[in-house]
Amino acid sequence: MKGQSENKEKVKSEIEKKTKEKSEDDDDMDDEGGNDSKEKKDKSEKSKNGGHAHGKNKGELSGKEFGQNRASEAKSKNQAKKEAEDNISDADKKVKEGKDKVEQAREKAKAKKESGEMTEEEFEAVDEELNKTEEALEEAEEEIQKERGKAEKMK
Repeated sequence: MKGQSENKEKVKSEIEKKTKEKSEDDDDMDDEGGNDSKEKKDKSEKSKNGGHAHGKNKGELSGKEFGQNRASEAKSKNQAKKEAEDNISDADKKVKEGKDKVEQAREKAKAKKESGEMTEEEFEAVDEELNKTEEALEEAEEEIQKERGKAEKMK
């Protein structure tokens, strides 16, 4: 038994020497720019290139608080997108209805003029008003297109 305990001690001391030598060699490599520093650089490059880094700059918030804030911001962003899309579709409907009404009014005015219920001067006045209305509808349509572009950027 005495021989076994001596063997164990020798093995332990050899292992300790090897680990000390290895750690000293690693330290020397780090100082010389060896493998370990390259591996650290590779890891830092990977972290910069890949991943989203969510939560890296969360300030004084805890992890849970940060996550809850982030989730609520995402929900409000989605809600804002949906509201913008709804507003755009409603505005499109109104512009289309307005154009249809202008076209119907123009046809009705022509029919009255041809039947003699409306004079040429009255027809020109009505036609001028309808032209102004059409211009306003076209401007509204341009605004809708701008808003549609903004909504697309939100996505």
